[in-house]
Amino acid sequence: MTKPYWDVEQLPLVDCEEEKLSALRIGYKFPLPAEERSRLAGFLRGLRRWMEQRQKGQVRPEIFIQMTQLPRPGGAAILSRNGSRWMPGLAMGVWPDREPPRSMAKEDLTHRLPGEKFPTLAHEARRILAKDVGILLEVEEQMAGSGALLEIFAPEGWGKKEGRQVSAWLKERIIDDVYRSYPAFVPVLDATSLVHLSRKDREACLAGIDLYLREDVEDGSLLLISRTLFEETLAMIESAMEETATAAG
Repeated sequence: MTKPYWDVEQLPLVDCEEEKLSALRIGYKFPLPAEERSRLAGFLRGLRRWMEQRQKGQVRPEIFIQMTQLPRPGGAAILSRNGSRWMPGLAMGVWPDREPPRSMAKEDLTHRLPGEKFPTLAHEARRILAKDVGILLEVEEQMAGSGALLEIFAPEGWGKKEGRQVSAWLKERIIDDVYRSYPAFVPVLDATSLVHLSRKDREACLAGIDLYLREDVEDGSLLLISRTLFEETLAMIESAMEETATAAG
């Protein structure tokens, strides 16, 4: 068995009896140095291949860039330089267990202590709209380890079926018309969210998703939610790590 590169922690799920779903956090700090970013990109490739072998078919990545976590100027420069090929479109990240995106109010200014940072009121993202899977994998390769990557592995056609249902469910939580006008919405989750979410809400924001991955700068971890039992998810991680180690020589 390959020794993990990072600490892996199983996360609790509410009311998960008989549900084929597991969640883990893999701890490390973002942004990663170049060597670790390359290793993480290889790990993500290994996860995708494992999913494809398990499902015996194409697993299409849906990639979002979390703008609130995108390192500047480096990460922003990469996104700008590749914009014409990657086709980043507007999207809004929505926490299903937190206050929905909203515009800044007067109270946000008057109730702020001296030196206190402005609150993050909207988790803006960019959805990579390029259709070519090769380009999507290029985005994954270049953005892995930046701290801004949010990736969904789902069957072909997810974006036009369950993906639209997920987006509509998240949009319903938003009151502010400025943010209701966004063309796409994506769930933003962390370890704490999974403790708070009911099974019904969890199913609504993860509908049709086989694997959800989110780089979390604040928590210092990669959140991984897989539609497999915990033991099978560990086998997937170990397989991906072994493949990464082999590719590294």
